[in-house]
Amino acid sequence: MSTSPRPQRGRSRAILVLIAVTLGTLLLLETVLQAGAAVVWLSQETPATTATADDRATILCVGDSFTYGAGTTAQEFAYPAQLQSLLREGGRDDIGVVSCALPGRNSREALEQLDAQLVRYRPSLVYVMIGRNDQWSKPARLELPEYQGGVAAAASVAAAAGRSSFRWEFRTVRLGKWLLGHLRGGGDAGSGLPPGTPPAAAAAPGATVATPATATPAPGAAPDPVVSNPWEAIRMQRPDIARRMWEDALVEQPENPWAHAGLVTACRGLGDAAAAEQHVDWLRELVAEKPSAPAAGALVGALQAMGADHEALEVARAQVEQFPKSAQLWEAIAWVSFQNKDLDTARDAIDRALAHIVNDPGWRANVLRRHSIIWRSQDRQKSLRSYTEALVVGGIFEKGGWGVPTCTREELREILAEFDVAPEKAKRVEQFMAKTLGWDGSEFEATLRDHLRQIVEHCRAAGSRPVLMTYPVPFAWVESTVPAVANAQMVPWIHVVPKFVERLAGADSSDYFVPDGHCSDAGYGMLAQIVAEDAAARMTPGPGRR
Repeated sequence: MSTSPRPQRGRSRAILVLIAVTLGTLLLLETVLQAGAAVVWLSQETPATTATADDRATILCVGDSFTYGAGTTAQEFAYPAQLQSLLREGGRDDIGVVSCALPGRNSREALEQLDAQLVRYRPSLVYVMIGRNDQWSKPARLELPEYQGGVAAAASVAAAAGRSSFRWEFRTVRLGKWLLGHLRGGGDAGSGLPPGTPPAAAAAPGATVATPATATPAPGAAPDPVVSNPWEAIRMQRPDIARRMWEDALVEQPENPWAHAGLVTACRGLGDAAAAEQHVDWLRELVAEKPSAPAAGALVGALQAMGADHEALEVARAQVEQFPKSAQLWEAIAWVSFQNKDLDTARDAIDRALAHIVNDPGWRANVLRRHSIIWRSQDRQKSLRSYTEALVVGGIFEKGGWGVPTCTREELREILAEFDVAPEKAKRVEQFMAKTLGWDGSEFEATLRDHLRQIVEHCRAAGSRPVLMTYPVPFAWVESTVPAVANAQMVPWIHVVPKFVERLAGADSSDYFVPDGHCSDAGYGMLAQIVAEDAAARMTPGPGRR
């Protein structure tokens, strides 16, 4: 008597039905996700104004859902659109705003699209708020070729004449990654601001261009830190302390040009443009009446802090004929020429600046780091040697990793061997570089750091000025990476969370955030105000200004 196979066949059918239902559900989910992505894609890269880059200066806002406006009741309340409205209300009809953002976008995707956007819009300023989604999406590292303008970008810039191509990918897999990241604490923004303000990251010593615009800490903040000099206070993002210290110095030495130049940076950081301009005017008069190398150097530095690079270059060129051994003047010529893409002049001037620095290892270290940046595209090994020498001679380990070139551990060891560095110092240099470049850190943070570096470099090569931003809510990897890259590349950055805390002033944060942690209409309005204040300080009136 044989055993009936029916129960076994029944189980097989059940398994087949389960597999079919699962596949069907996944297929339906994938179809829905693709359709949703297509709808979002069709609305991407929409200018907040109908004007083109030909008849007005343009601000480009690059980012993810926080730039796109997730959480708003209408697209007109996204921060780029509200930024456009604020600029118009302030009489700045000469500036147009363009938003290039998509929900879920990570740093690789932002970098992939950047050259096309730079070609199409030719922006004066580029505000970059990206990195939140890198924690869960774990993008592979992308290394773009050096930006060469419209000719080299033409192959990737179908978007320059219309839209970028729709990205085909398995969105169900992407959703799974997002859910996993959410469960691990990295996929959601949370539900508003936490109590207090996160610690501020250190800024570049003496590099006013890398100092974020910042205001006096909100009531209830920690007591004033003890600082040894005003520049240390600037690095700690406390321009209020720096201002008091420089003002005290002027009581003892009323004609100290460097104190007046420092006050320009402090006043700018506090939003006191009128006071900053007064100190610049004082320096102009000093140079006219009592010309000296220190006075000329201080004036050039103050003009650079004010963003008046053209005047700074003119003053430096005029004064260096009278003071040809002034390292400060040669450095100013080098840096402004570099920003203007006059690389031959920049390299010659930075070499001259180094040649005239004697008995000042700290100052030499600062100039060596700029030397490293200016030579980086021409001679990578020379760039690495300059930065390594800065570490060896300057004692700059506690002052942040600004100007650091990308390299491997093996390349660094070869350079250190050339310098015949003592083992203890060589070990310290290697530890510093490992921390700065993320050799021993998480892979996605190192990738984010590298992508942000390339974003900065491509913006500069296109003649645009990048400004990096953190988010209105703190994401640890962004809070650490953005200032590190900004200081490394010597570009401005905006620490958004403390500015939100200051403006909230005890108000209910739930009015400014939606439950999933994105901003509400009011929250994006606050973000637009922060960016508008920064943009107004960086752009002078005049149509078509780059």
